[in-house]
Amino acid sequence: ALLLGVDAAAGGAATLRSAGVELRKARSKKVPKEGAPVGGAAEGATPTRRADEGTAKGAPVLWLGEGVWQCLLSAAYAEPNLAEVPISIPRREAEWRAWFELPAPEAAQLPELGERATPIARLLLVRALRPDRFVFAATAFAAAVLGKRHAEPPRPGAPTFVHLPP
Repeated sequence: ALLLGVDAAAGGAATLRSAGVELRKARSKKVPKEGAPVGGAAEGATPTRRADEGTAKGAPVLWLGEGVWQCLLSAAYAEPNLAEVPISIPRREAEWRAWFELPAPEAAQLPELGERATPIARLLLVRALRPDRFVFAATAFAAAVLGKRHAEPPRPGAPTFVHLPP
């Protein structure tokens, strides 16, 4: 079961809990410091979490960095179709890891979600878990939502318009 609640004592933070995984979205306007690492664990970090320790503070599986896990939690909070993914990853770890390690995961079937995954859910999931494949996922998203014509590069000789601000 999935439980969603708002904690007034914690400044209106929203909490999503299920199967030992807790997602918490605080009402905070924290901006990362300039030069702070983005995505993935810090360089030289050694994974120390076990599958039963997954919370908003650490990844529940050793092969996901904490930054990637935080990005996934944000995507799951924002997109209802991804709400079960943070719970599914430790439960079906082998399938998710196989998907994660694919050379082109954006084109593969998503574990547990399958055909139910909407184009935006697929795009957010690839952005969260495999940011290196985001451009390819965005192209697939544009083709699925807008049509293949909008996902193809411009043909040679076609006029290109560039607006440069003054």
